[in-house]
Amino acid sequence: MLRALWLYLRGYVIIRVKGPNLERFINSVVQRGGSLWRARRMGPDVLVASVTVEQFRPACRTGRQAGLSVRILAKAGLPFLMARCRRRPMWVVGAAVAVAAIYGAAGRVWFVDVEGAQSVEPRRIVEVAAEAGLRRGMAKEQLNAEAIRRHLLLRLDRLAWATVDLQGTLATIRVAEKTVGEAAPRPGHVVAALDGVVERLVVRRGEPLVAVGETVRRGQILISGLLLPGTPAYEARVAAGQPPVVAAQGEVIARVWVTGYGEARLVERVEEPTGRRAWAVEVNVFGRRWRVGPAESPYRHFRTRAGHLGNGITWRRFDELGERASVRSYTLARDMALAAAWQEVREQLATGAEVRPGSVIDCAPQTDGEVALVRCRVRLETAQPIGRFDPIAP
Repeated sequence: MLRALWLYLRGYVIIRVKGPNLERFINSVVQRGGSLWRARRMGPDVLVASVTVEQFRPACRTGRQAGLSVRILAKAGLPFLMARCRRRPMWVVGAAVAVAAIYGAAGRVWFVDVEGAQSVEPRRIVEVAAEAGLRRGMAKEQLNAEAIRRHLLLRLDRLAWATVDLQGTLATIRVAEKTVGEAAPRPGHVVAALDGVVERLVVRRGEPLVAVGETVRRGQILISGLLLPGTPAYEARVAAGQPPVVAAQGEVIARVWVTGYGEARLVERVEEPTGRRAWAVEVNVFGRRWRVGPAESPYRHFRTRAGHLGNGITWRRFDELGERASVRSYTLARDMALAAAWQEVREQLATGAEVRPGSVIDCAPQTDGEVALVRCRVRLETAQPIGRFDPIAP
């Protein structure tokens, strides 16, 4: 992200390079200290890439020496924007006013939505949330999600669970209702779904076996469904003739470290049609078949298409595929590897996870045999719920 900001401040141009020996052009630019990013082949002899303003003229000279045509497709970055602004001062004033208005509006809650409501009217939930301070037009920093959640559970008896999520200018109230006449829940424990350090522990039913600040491992029992002798809950169930086991329930928030990994090749082998093809036509008449052309593809790498012309006539076409090397810049390969690593991280985050600042990003080019790669690892700290219910075997 810092690199993208730096390139925007310096300014860059998007160029089209046309001609043969594009790989030689890329290597020459890199050897002279330049760099191309977002490079992509638009054809066998056409390359589109981005280059900084300072490196544009050397790249043009390199292209002319190689007999290539280099043309600017677009200009981007702060220097070009400032040049346009000097010619249109009123546009700058209008943009500043619009940015100020958008910034002010983005700092407030303008929409309130309800998810999960069935028997309880969503309008009623919004009204009760407004009593706790959730109103359209309120400043985001004034929103107290925990206070609103507690108020909803106290005022609406039919709700078993509630939470408030804020995304942009939309506040979403998610609720779960109690099921009337449902069977008694099966006894069980709340166990850790992830390794972490407990930061918050709220026990609604059962016996806590861990404390705040304690390190827990995946599968460890956090809240036991087995009641301890001598506790009020134990004595009440025994007096009622019920076994001293319950379905443990509670909330366990822990500090969890999540790691993601991604990699991308610097040189990718791409298959594309060479233009050579072979046809095979088959005719089926009165139970007999005649074929013109090969029964199998004469090419090692190929793509097949088939069709039916009616009256027992079918055809197949074998298109030969050839390999070419698609060269990626280090920046493009790193961005692809980072995107894969962040996707792996997102898949590990629980709903409502809070990402802490100070994520660690490590990217480096490496060689796996004869394959040049860029490997990236992302490690970040989160605070998220780790408890999951584990029923006790009968």
